[in-house]
Amino acid sequence: MNHYIFKNEDSISPDGFSELEELLVPLFSFSYHFMESYRKTGQLYYGSRPKWRLFLRDEDKLIGSLAIVERKLTKPFPLKIGGIGALGIKGSHQNQGFGGMILTKAHELMKREGFDVSMLFCLEKLKGFYLKCGYRLVNNPVVFTEDGEIATEPLALAFPINKDKIGFEEVLGANLNIGEGSW
Repeated sequence: MNHYIFKNEDSISPDGFSELEELLVPLFSFSYHFMESYRKTGQLYYGSRPKWRLFLRDEDKLIGSLAIVERKLTKPFPLKIGGIGALGIKGSHQNQGFGGMILTKAHELMKREGFDVSMLFCLEKLKGFYLKCGYRLVNNPVVFTEDGEIATEPLALAFPINKDKIGFEEVLGANLNIGEGSW
């Protein structure tokens, strides 16, 4: 029996952190930024600290997780973004629909919490998966500040949470600066 548990990042126990570590470090070992952050600080995220983590369990085993970063923008218009990061499903459970299900659960939480959109940044090879889950390409590179320098996330995708169709189209076409750090 699979079950989903949301936890505030600050309330994750040492045992919960160890489980996340066992799941995420092998899955994200290809990511220079994730691994550098992990080696230097022991953090299981790159850039911005998540507000929530979603744990997907099969019986008592952690088989999946994702992080949600909360970001509020005022320009070019007020926008509350739920940034999806570190979505990972244990290898033995991949290609069984768990990635889509974990995103759906994250979207349900974001709806309750009043987010306008969900946004994520991904590799080209993962773009098709997110498009199948209902995400759409953001038309312009998303910019952020890192160590005082402007950086870009060239492959950004968004999903409407509490934005109507016209408002969501406006998000997709906007020049967005998400502030300090990526996720």
